[in-house]
Formats: sequence, C-alpha cells, structure tokens
Amino acid sequence: MSKKLGVIVPYRNRYNHLKQFLDYLPKYLSNNKYDYVIIVVNQDNGTAFNRGMLCNIGFEKAKKLNCDYVVFHDVDMLPIKVDYSYSEFPVHLATDNLPFESYFGGITLFSVEDFETINGFSNMYWGWGFEDDDLRYRCIQKNIYFKKAYYKPKFAQRSTQHFNGVNAYCNINNNIRFKRDFTINLSVSIDEMVLDVSNKFDKYTLFNIHGYDFDISYTSFKRFQVQFWDRQDNFYQIFSNIEPPRSAHLTVKHESSENKVSFYVDGKLVGEQKMSNSIRNYSTERDIFVGSDYMNLHYLRGSIEEIFAHQEALSDDNIKLLATNYQFSPTDSFLTYDSANTLIFFFNSKYTINYKFTDLSGKETLNFLVNTNRQLSKSSSSVSYIPRRRKSKIKYLEHDNNGFNKGSGAWNDDLTRWNQLRYINEVEKGSYEGVEDGLSNLTYTLHGEVVKGKYYHLNVGL
Repeated sequence: MSKKLGVIVPYRNRYNHLKQFLDYLPKYLSNNKYDYVIIVVNQDNGTAFNRGMLCNIGFEKAKKLNCDYVVFHDVDMLPIKVDYSYSEFPVHLATDNLPFESYFGGITLFSVEDFETINGFSNMYWGWGFEDDDLRYRCIQKNIYFKKAYYKPKFAQRSTQHFNGVNAYCNINNNIRFKRDFTINLSVSIDEMVLDVSNKFDKYTLFNIHGYDFDISYTSFKRFQVQFWDRQDNFYQIFSNIEPPRSAHLTVKHESSENKVSFYVDGKLVGEQKMSNSIRNYSTERDIFVGSDYMNLHYLRGSIEEIFAHQEALSDDNIKLLATNYQFSPTDSFLTYDSANTLIFFFNSKYTINYKFTDLSGKETLNFLVNTNRQLSKSSSSVSYIPRRRKSKIKYLEHDNNGFNKGSGAWNDDLTRWNQLRYINEVEKGSYEGVEDGLSNLTYTLHGEVVKGKYYHLNVGL
C-alpha cells in the first residue's frame, strides 16, 4: 500500500512564486505517481513571518488528512529531479546547492511519527532564519537517525598562544611591502563562539592592519574571511565555505602583476578577487594587530600556533606543502619549497620569551604579546551530525536575499540576529530543555480555508 504524502508550504506575499509552484508541482507529483495533498499555510500580515509555526500548522492539517509523511517545502524551489518517496528517517531533499554541510532547510521530509517525536518545529523563531538549525538540533537530541562524521585533530598536541577574547592581542611591526607580491600564513584554532547581544554580528579578528582595514577573521556566520581595499577605495572580500574546520591553516596571497588576492584554507583555494587597480598601500601603517583589530573591538577567542609572511607569491603547490606538512618549517627547504630567503617574519608560539615572539626568520621583527598565555592545542576528536540526503536537482526562483548582507557583514534583518542569538547562546546551551515549544503548545487563528481537489489553502493569524 502506498504512503500518503503531505507537501506543506509556509507562505506569505509571494504570489508569483506560489502561482509557478502550483502550476508545476502537482504535475510533477502526479507524473511520478505519488499519493499526495498540497497544504499552503498563508500567514496574515499582523506579525513577523514565522516559518516554523506555519509548518507546524500544516502538519496538523496533514495528519487530519491521514498523511503518512510530510515534506516541508519552500515555495521558491521547483523540483527538476527530486525523490519524494517515503522514508523511515528524516531526509533532506534540497541538496544540489548546499550552502554548508549541516544545512537542513528548503525541502525536508519527515515521517509523521518522527516529527511528533521531536515535537515539531520551534514556534519561537520570528523573521528569517535558524528554525531549520533548531529542527536539526531537535533531531539530534531525540536520537533521530542522522549520519555522524568524526573529525580527528590534524596533529598531536602542540604549543599555541591562546587569546582570551577579552583583552589579549599581539602587535607586530609591519614590514610587508604591499606594492609587491606577498603571502601571509596563519595556523589558528577557533574556540566556540560566544555571541555578544550588543553587536549586530560577531567576529574574531586574526590579523588586522588599520586604514581601510586589511583584515583576516572568523565570523559568527561560521566562515573565515579576508577583507581589503584598493587604492581607489574599492572594497573587496573573500569568504571561505561555511563551517570550515575551526582549526585551520589560512593563506592570503597577493600577485601584484595581476592585482589579484587569493584565499586558501588548509592549502585549498576557497576564493580570489581581481582588483580594478593595485591594492591599497598598507605598508604606510606601522603595526599589524594579531588577535584583535586596531580599535580592540573584536578580540579572538582561540589560539595561534604560527604566523609567517613571504615577500613572494608562493605557488599553489608550496602553499599546500606549508599548510599540510607540519613536520617542516618555512625556514627549511623541503620537496618543492625553497623560499626561506623571502621570509619577512616567522613566529611560532613555542618560541616566546618575556611576552615576545622570537622571529625565527632572523629578521628580528619587533613584536609584543598582551594578556596571552601559552598552552597546548586541543587534540580531542569531534563529531558532526549530518542529515541523510538524496541527490536532487532544483530550479530556484529568484527572490530577495533575506539573510547575510556581504556589504555590511551583518544580517539584513535584526530579527535574524535575535534568532541567531537565541539558537547559539540559548538553545545549543540547553536553556530550553523541558520547555513546551512546538506542536504541544501551538496556537493560531484560522481565518479561512479553500479546498480545490488535492490543494488546501489555509489563511492563519499568529
């Protein structure tokens, strides 16, 4: 006997998207012989949008219609090739353009039993974002079947310089000639982020030069980033993929002849920017700040093992060698690497005396450490819970970006920031354990219902 599918669509104010969706999806489901109903839950304009609550309302309707399983489906995604068949465990279906490894949004399938086990979505996320992170967290807490990825440390415990996130930083004399080729390397480990409710976004500064800042950092969007300006005051930035390893080797390379800056994580190119003219002459700034920006606004909570720079655009092969061969030093010659003579400075946290790094390049670059302490790197393994997935191909309808604003480096909507603070600072820390939140305390007003065959349209107020 075939299983009955309920497709639940949380919706508000996207008429053109909904029209395309309803013209397309019933034909797709019928052609593939699914037994289905489509339930659109339309929220009125009285309050901020609440996707999780709308999904819960749609689930209640699907259960009344005797559905065996449900798919929560964004209205701007049209299936080109998606398998909507029943599964005994949750399955993520929007998989052809994953923004990050743990992503659990867009199109997600649950059996009725599993969705009731986790008490549905949280009702507490108003505005855009983080209700799907919370959904994934609920599955993990209830031991719903997810894949587990185990991550072992890349090396045994090593000496690092730890920055406390409050008042610790390092100053280095800036001897980099920015008019020429250069390569900057940092080996870093990021502590668990604690988000500051007084800020619109959070970042941990790793490497900063003032003056239309040249900046390497880690952000609360779970990305490493490099930001810089050119001589005509044009701004550029390069982001890593979301959720890179928090212990990583970062490399920024400048090729002056091409006006190009490239960014690498663990020896792999993650992005590059070609400037319309040459990079800003940061050589006029005396200091490099490590572990904080020049205004001491964004301190690092984490550790730095090595910092070194070459007055040379290292080859991709040599960047990978330096990032992955921990038994060698940039002062050595090994395999294809033979660039010790172009080192500008080289600091290793093992070699600190009287609150100063020893410059192992032999250039005796001036530096000092403030409120840092030397400690061994963390070497414990970690586990990541990854949703079960089916390969898919989807047509994405164009719409405004509701999330991250690359220009400002913050969220487009303050409500998203509050959702982020709630999820990371409260939910993940266990503050809502035992709190009734989800299907069990769902309240709403049904303003009206339209039924056309297999299509149900609910108008609700929250």
